[in-house]
Amino acid sequence: QKETPPAKQIGEEVKPKSDIKIEDIGKKIKSKQDQLKEECKEVESKKEIIEKINTPELSKEFLKILNENNNILLKKDLINILSAFYKTDESTIKQIMENEKKNIEEALEYAYIQKVREISNDFSLTTDEQFNKIIEIYNNQIKLDTRTSESIAKQQYSTPLPISFLMNKFLNPDKYSLVFEPTAGNGALILNFNNENVIANELDTGARTQNLKDSNFGLILNEDATVLELNKKVDFVIANPPFGNLETPVKFEGFLIKKLEHLIILQALKQMKNSGKAAFIIGGNSFKNIFGKETQNLSEADRIFFNYLYSRYNVDNHINVDGKIYEKQGTTFPIRIITINGRKATPDKNFAPTNLSEIKNVKNFEELKEVLLKYKKISTERKQDDTIIDTNDSKPSE
Repeated sequence: QKETPPAKQIGEEVKPKSDIKIEDIGKKIKSKQDQLKEECKEVESKKEIIEKINTPELSKEFLKILNENNNILLKKDLINILSAFYKTDESTIKQIMENEKKNIEEALEYAYIQKVREISNDFSLTTDEQFNKIIEIYNNQIKLDTRTSESIAKQQYSTPLPISFLMNKFLNPDKYSLVFEPTAGNGALILNFNNENVIANELDTGARTQNLKDSNFGLILNEDATVLELNKKVDFVIANPPFGNLETPVKFEGFLIKKLEHLIILQALKQMKNSGKAAFIIGGNSFKNIFGKETQNLSEADRIFFNYLYSRYNVDNHINVDGKIYEKQGTTFPIRIITINGRKATPDKNFAPTNLSEIKNVKNFEELKEVLLKYKKISTERKQDDTIIDTNDSKPSE
């Protein structure tokens, strides 16, 4: 018997099997096409909802839930709330929450802000009653800790609402007061001002600017706060700028400014009337050397900034605040709260604090309330020989 030639064997092996029919292949292709069409519809449906995410509208839904549930909104309820609001299934909402978590949190934060504005302007309540209600809301607040590449780059950490409340109460504006907020975010620092007299600047043109527009502020800008000049002087400046080092230090009236928040604050204070008042937040934790070791001296960047500030403005309060107070905003970095009562007629030889003991330290909202609402003024007058600046300088270090 002759053997089958090798080439013929190969030919036999690659022949189609007789049980595979053309019509079966056609059915499989059609089934796959139908599956892809359904997947495309699902993607389009999700895209439609994402495009429909309007943070002011969504925040009003969250605010309604807060009002209905004694100011409590639980994280576990978010899926049901969003499913009902957008009229779609839970699996779709879960995916949207994953992709759009930051925008959903912006809407949540704006809902909390609106609720706290309502409380802080309810004059049937005492200040203590307002404060206690706001503390309760903050303690029940869903943690706003989502970070995106954009929010990290812009150092977007909003102000805890109890701090906003105390800063507003400290400034005590009337309905005619003109206020400037150079880094407004969702408007958390604007609680007790007449909205028509608010100038709110915010670099983020997305959800945050949408929320500011919804607040009906008098003027909303999207400018670089380090160089922004207003055409009118304001009564108040209130701010919580992003923290960080400048890529290139900037000379500000001869003083070498190295931190972003310092430059933004100094530029904002230029827009204030001589008799104006200010309250602002900047980075804390300055009593450390370049190696991070604790010391009784200010860092060089902070010393230069405060030398400028103390020699040109009446600094009422210089308060270090424990970073844990910021935990629900997604960070635990320590902060300072500075308050100012007017600009000096001419710069003098006052300068930065030289010792940690000269600065008030608070660990919680209650202690901060005691300082800001029942404070005793810290004297900024010191003898020249107490300074930590170079002995050959005749003015604060530049």
